[in-house]
Amino acid sequence: MSMTEEEFCNYAVGKPWKNRAEGPIAFDCWGLVLDSYRKIDGIELPAAAGYADKNCPTSEAAKSIDMENFTLCQPTNGAIMAVFDNKDNLLHVGRCLCGRVLHATRGLGVRLDTYQSINNKHRNVRYFKYG
Repeated sequence: MSMTEEEFCNYAVGKPWKNRAEGPIAFDCWGLVLDSYRKIDGIELPAAAGYADKNCPTSEAAKSIDMENFTLCQPTNGAIMAVFDNKDNLLHVGRCLCGRVLHATRGLGVRLDTYQSINNKHRNVRYFKYG
């Protein structure tokens, strides 16, 4: 299934957050990124250990995401937004689409936020391109 960025945003916004969900009914942050790459770009991102088998906490799965194929970039459509803690552990991800950041949060579900609001809320935000 191929979607434009706008179609994907319309499809995802408002869906609830659910741990390790990859859509179509609910998403967590990494599942939203995975699904966006599948539906917009036709790319299957590398799976995170524990993410696929549902047997480890999301924080542990995040540690296993292979960052080798990700390069730092400016916030731009298509990039992945990544939030890190002060020890450089990956905490949260989203996808830069439609001029904003699409991400799934526990209390609010899938939403679009401005780059400014993401950067104001989190101290250590980086943006990456895949490939």
